[in-house]
Amino acid sequence: MRSQWQTGTIGQCAEVRARIGWRGLSSREYQESGPFLIAGKHISDGKILWDHCDHITPARYQESPEIILRPKDVIISKDGTIGRVARIDSLPGDATINGTMMLVRPGPVLDYKFLSHVLQGRRFTTLVEERISGSSIPHLFQRDIVKFPIALPSATEQRRIAEILDSIDEEISEARSALAKLITVRDAVIRSRLSTIYSTAPAVPLEQVANVDRGRFSARPRNDPAYYGGKYWFIQTGDVANSRGEIIRLASQTLNEIGLKTSREFPSGTVAITIAATIGETAILGVPMCFPDSVVGVVARDGYEPRFLERCLNRAKPRLEACAPQSAQKNINLQDLRPLLIPDASRDTQIGFAELWDNYDEQRNQMARGLAKLQALKRSLADDLLSGSIQVPDEN
Repeated sequence: MRSQWQTGTIGQCAEVRARIGWRGLSSREYQESGPFLIAGKHISDGKILWDHCDHITPARYQESPEIILRPKDVIISKDGTIGRVARIDSLPGDATINGTMMLVRPGPVLDYKFLSHVLQGRRFTTLVEERISGSSIPHLFQRDIVKFPIALPSATEQRRIAEILDSIDEEISEARSALAKLITVRDAVIRSRLSTIYSTAPAVPLEQVANVDRGRFSARPRNDPAYYGGKYWFIQTGDVANSRGEIIRLASQTLNEIGLKTSREFPSGTVAITIAATIGETAILGVPMCFPDSVVGVVARDGYEPRFLERCLNRAKPRLEACAPQSAQKNINLQDLRPLLIPDASRDTQIGFAELWDNYDEQRNQMARGLAKLQALKRSLADDLLSGSIQVPDEN
């Protein structure tokens, strides 16, 4: 930290405000319009998603004037998904925060943009991670913010540091938007191509072109560490759902030799599809993996492309969901999957389809790598700028 910088705590140079509850406010009172009510779920990448916010009556809004928002405020989530930070550059109308949020209102020595970067920096992120790992119900206390140490460069340096980090944030935002647009275009093109194949190729049961079998994990209790920590990758329903149809090459859990005896390993190229609770989510195994009976492995026979089968199963998700009984936990079985009709497309058609996907996938991977580099640059530069390790060039 630069020796000429002053140091203090956020509480010494900002007001920190929050309230507990809203005198019985419930979602039934939400309005179609009126003052905005902001929660942590309405914050993404440091910005407030105004179109997603709830609305309350003017009377409810006026109940707590101390947390009515103004431009140049900074807000942070203290309950639920804690540590989400947003700054108020401008307001589209009257706005306030709900009981899961805190308001930080900087005083004259603290620039609000600089403060927002401090609260998104590594030191504060570490505090948030400690609160998450140290409690079954994570919570940021008001004293956490009040006592959080902060370096105070001059007003000019604060403004220039914020400008530099803002410029990188803008590049990150543009990269995210470009990546999202590419995925939207890819999905539209793939759906169109698949619809054409469905309308021209004869239909055959899935079991005719692939081996369709449930996973297995009979270990009890399932969380017994004696089964885990080996060389065999082990995925579950959530891993498949989170992959969003992509290739899975890593997993957060592994099985050892004892665990493998209670499970079943499927080969690379297997299409995994979920059949319990979350139905019809798909992924392709990039390496051999095991999974429980809430996931089915679809192993393509010679002449059939895994990517083509994966997209066919993805397309069938609404039909598969409709097959599930309306019980406490929805589920389907092999009798729903094996007879599922899919196009018996020619080998060349399937290869062309897979190559189309792969071309988009390569573009996506390149853009994702670029985005990751920008995010790494932002983290590194923020560390250096906020600590004074790098001196901000003079404006003159």
